[in-house]
Amino acid sequence: MKGGIFSKMSPPKQVQFIERVAKSKLGLDGLQIVVIADKCSTRNTSMENISFAELGKECLSKINGQAIKEEYPELEGEKFKEKLHQKRVEWIKQAYKIDHNKKK
Repeated sequence: MKGGIFSKMSPPKQVQFIERVAKSKLGLDGLQIVVIADKCSTRNTSMENISFAELGKECLSKINGQAIKEEYPELEGEKFKEKLHQKRVEWIKQAYKIDHNKKK
């Protein structure tokens, strides 16, 4: 289950994971509940260490198709999809940089 190792993934893999899970019936919140139940029942892991749903929802809402269309109106199709993914990866990197600075 990749949700359990979300924090160890690279930012591009995290974005792929978020995009794929957000489209599923379970969704980000549902999968996070399953991951917490799995990790916390079998290992010495606290719930605070598993938090991809909130980050994922924020990323998807802030970096969406409308934002990319406004910034790059000429992009369509595969180029549009690539740019959207690239911007989400950049956003995740920035979010982790801010998060790690708060912990120090």
